[in-house]
Amino acid sequence: MFGTMVGGIGSFKTDKRLLTPGSMYPYAPALFDYIRRAMPLTAPQSLSNDETYALTAYLLHLNGLSGEDAEMNATSLAAIRMPNRDGFIVDDRPDTNAVRCMQDCRPLRTSVPAP
Repeated sequence: MFGTMVGGIGSFKTDKRLLTPGSMYPYAPALFDYIRRAMPLTAPQSLSNDETYALTAYLLHLNGLSGEDAEMNATSLAAIRMPNRDGFIVDDRPDTNAVRCMQDCRPLRTSVPAP
């Protein structure tokens, strides 16, 4: 049910990718954000910021990305260089240039009834 939380660093350069916090996030604050919004599974968004920083620090430590006694906060978390930071590319395909419409928007396509 739960994905692996440790290991996988460098696996994105192979044909056997292992999705873990250490391998897939380009920036450490993204891990904090995920934990803050989604954990625990039975009560999402119930952790305090301090609890979330502690869990983030623990996972980063298990992945060898921070020290055992590292104190996490917004500044120290942003300073961590994630292993796959440079493994992402900008998606510059023309169909990704969506423009947000806030008023007088064209109607969305509607499905056509089957004949």
